[in-house]
Amino acid sequence: RSNNAATVASVQPDNGVRKILYAARTHSQLSQFLAEVRKTKWGNSLRAIALGGRSTAGLCGYLSKEANARSKSDAYWTETCLDMQKTKTGKRTKSGCPYKSNPDAVSTLALHLLSRPTDIEETARLGRAVQTCAYYASREAIAAAELV
Repeated sequence: RSNNAATVASVQPDNGVRKILYAARTHSQLSQFLAEVRKTKWGNSLRAIALGGRSTAGLCGYLSKEANARSKSDAYWTETCLDMQKTKTGKRTKSGCPYKSNPDAVSTLALHLLSRPTDIEETARLGRAVQTCAYYASREAIAAAELV
């Protein structure tokens, strides 16, 4: 890994970063909350990450050619994601999925997600723009986030 991309990945659990955990029932409630956070004096400096499932943040559902891809269940997309990470021998690897195969790209996206409070839809949009899995980038960003 390059020095730039390793910044978020090198943060370990129990590293002293205080975390505020905020939960909501819907994505729109999380988006609304983060929009309000951005209006505060901490809006530009707070490291916040909104978490979504593979069906929302991952690229599999967005890139699928199936007409009904968006209506598939979360369990379906979890299995699809995990299957994409398997080799031909059936073992999971770190680089089997083309959207997760570049660890530097995932770490760079994680850093970008922490640069300002980012909601789930924006996280997914950024992942699509750089063809990198926003689901795994957001998971990597948790260790350095102050608001999850």
